[in-house]
Amino acid sequence: MTNTRTWAWLCFLIGIGSWVPNIVFQEPAALWLITLIVGPVGIVLAFVSQSWGLVIANTMVGGSFLLLMFAGYITVFLSQLI
Repeated sequence: MTNTRTWAWLCFLIGIGSWVPNIVFQEPAALWLITLIVGPVGIVLAFVSQSWGLVIANTMVGGSFLLLMFAGYITVFLSQLI
């Protein structure tokens, strides 16, 4: 159980880390594609270890592309209104 929880944490951290070049450094990098693979793997590993907080965290990492894309479109829309 502990080993799968460690791997689920690692998947979560890799998913978060894959967004660093895009958000922090404003460098367009295709590393965000890793979240599409690592997120679902982390969900399965967290589910096996019965760590429900990690299931939610990895679900958010898996869907982070959609969440950040939505936030970006809202930001552009609001900046055009002002």
